[in-house]
Amino acid sequence: MKYPLSCILILVVLFSCTSGDKKWLTWAKEADTASERLEYLNRIDFPLELEPADKALYGFLLTQTHTRLRESNAEDSLILYARDYYEKHPQEGYMPQVYELSADYYDWNKMYPQKLEMLQKGLNYSMEQKDSFLVSVFYTRTGIHHYTRREYHQALDNYQASLRYHTFANVYYMIGILMEQTGPPIL
Repeated sequence: MKYPLSCILILVVLFSCTSGDKKWLTWAKEADTASERLEYLNRIDFPLELEPADKALYGFLLTQTHTRLRESNAEDSLILYARDYYEKHPQEGYMPQVYELSADYYDWNKMYPQKLEMLQKGLNYSMEQKDSFLVSVFYTRTGIHHYTRREYHQALDNYQASLRYHTFANVYYMIGILMEQTGPPIL
């Protein structure tokens, strides 16, 4: 008689923990500020044991929160789980940010080829969605990457491509700096 009773007790405890985690995750998603969101996310004791959809959301929200708080993303590897999950189970509006946050994770870990791959995936996704603003954002982000790596010609190409889709004042500024660095354009 003790055995079935202890099994039921364990199931009740596990279920209550899972529903508590779901509550914190829901509150984190609806939080008004990044610090409030982080407080809710930190209340989830075992994020790796969440159900797949919840684990993906947790990884996305945590990485997004660290970015908004200007904190390191170097340890936010769950964003890669989120990326894989959302590629298989698309969610409206998540993919561009997931690719951007994955690129940030790779940047923090100095994994530059993977970063460029994520920026390219974000660019491709944005083009498929015909979202000119996001296309411009991904070209600009790729230009920033090349500029910081002193790859000025690639940076210039990306900034110029960005302007074909959307106008950002800082892009004109960067093009001016790059033209000074690379010389006048060859006609």
